[in-house]
Amino acid sequence: MSRSHELAWAAGFIDGEGFVTIGKRNMKRELQTGENAAYVGHYLRVGVNHVDPKPIDELYRIFGGSVQYDPNVKGNRKPRYRWVVSTKKAQDVLIQLLPYLKNKTDVAALGIEFQNRLNPKNSQKISQEELDKRDWYQSEIRRINSED
Repeated sequence: MSRSHELAWAAGFIDGEGFVTIGKRNMKRELQTGENAAYVGHYLRVGVNHVDPKPIDELYRIFGGSVQYDPNVKGNRKPRYRWVVSTKKAQDVLIQLLPYLKNKTDVAALGIEFQNRLNPKNSQKISQEELDKRDWYQSEIRRINSED
């Protein structure tokens, strides 16, 4: 199968079964002074939850990332597998898939734009304005996803 066929298949599968989200975590780090500093970290994620491991394994083969198995389900749900990529890797996946996506084009474009705002070389404190903008991306993607 050619690379374009793989990407078209992956885009269709992710369009129907996958997710594009921006997560947020609050972190604490001990400074050299012994004080604790609080940080807010936003991160882009692309993934799929599915009961059949075959398409999950195929996504892993095509893009890498990580695969987990979750046997702990409630009610009549089946155990499921999860494939996920995060941060820059998620952006790379979205850039490759964007020409083939139909349902998730808007969230993919926002995810790519969001990841472009992050500068891993800049370890300085993030302004409140930037944190607000990152929160906006998170809520806008959540809003679009809720309509899907």
